[in-house]
Amino acid sequence: MLKNNYHTHMRFCNHAIGDVRDYCIEAINCGLNELGMTDHGPIREEFMSAEDYSRTWSYENMKESQIDSYLAQINDARLEFGDKLKIYSGFECEYLYGHDDFYYGLRRKVNFLNLGIHFFQDENKKLYDTYCEVTNETLKYYVNTIEDALKTGLYNTLVHPDLFMYDYHNELGKREFDDEAIKETRRIIELAIKYDVYVEINANGIKNDYDKDFKDFLYPYIDFWRIASEYSDLKVIVGVDAHDPKLLSGKHLKRIYELIDEVGIKVLDKMTICH
Repeated sequence: MLKNNYHTHMRFCNHAIGDVRDYCIEAINCGLNELGMTDHGPIREEFMSAEDYSRTWSYENMKESQIDSYLAQINDARLEFGDKLKIYSGFECEYLYGHDDFYYGLRRKVNFLNLGIHFFQDENKKLYDTYCEVTNETLKYYVNTIEDALKTGLYNTLVHPDLFMYDYHNELGKREFDDEAIKETRRIIELAIKYDVYVEINANGIKNDYDKDFKDFLYPYIDFWRIASEYSDLKVIVGVDAHDPKLLSGKHLKRIYELIDEVGIKVLDKMTICH
């Protein structure tokens, strides 16, 4: 079962609960060895229109003015719990074109960055929501964004890479893992291998689905991971994506490991910081 977690959110993102200390206490109680604190990194309002900033919930992310408090909590936790738990600092970040300097600045403040694509842009910088605007026409832009983000060398892990299947649909409006989804799944996996990043099987995705069959999960999407299992050099980890300290353990994690067994994919217990 889970020995380390590198995807953890707290109250700074405004849609999670708990402080760093709360997560550390729970992690120790759960027998974890390493914990990565990765609250949602800031997104400046000027990076997109006011309408897009609102509809993508970007206003909920940590504000730049909160970064010092966030890092101070991590440093305090290291002093208090460092003999029991290895604690890393990080952010989960998006990738918006034209703002590489901003992301480099965030990376310099922490141990590592997770890449989480909750929205993405096309070549004209039109913005799409990953939860509801991915079709067989727009999926390529989601993967293009992943590729351009990984090219920067800033990101250590691509979290919930299969999030695009949350509401993916074809030209007939049907949710189907079609030829386009299969093609772009392979492209995601091959990009992760090329740029030496981890991909994450995300436990938070089943918080409302754990009683369902694997095939009915919105994500992790089992057919994505069946394809991933074909790549022996792909680095795969489990991420809790915890928004509550209590979620560092529980039945959702048990279901994730059942899915892993079903797919037959090799999962690594520990992450190494490569970027």
